[in-house]
Amino acid sequence: MIRQPVTLNWTIDFRWVKAHIGIEGNEGADKLAKEAAQEHENINTVFDRIPITSVSSDINRKGLEQWQLQWNNATKGALWRSFFPNLVQRLKRRSQ
Repeated sequence: MIRQPVTLNWTIDFRWVKAHIGIEGNEGADKLAKEAAQEHENINTVFDRIPITSVSSDINRKGLEQWQLQWNNATKGALWRSFFPNLVQRLKRRSQ
């Protein structure tokens, strides 16, 4: 189970970067990733890669679940909740 902090509002963007040179933070991240890989060379890998679409879908689903919980437990907006009790259904209608 992944526990998410309730009080932090994080935005995570996944992007492909052609090279690490000139991208702030990437050189450090690359160095740390290489160090971690070397320290754990003997760990059996269960999978090679997870498709970015799977990661994106999981993040979106968990985000919507958290949003729905906050929507349900909000102290304000009762009138709007009476019109739109389910955020997923509302978002689907909006995109049509």
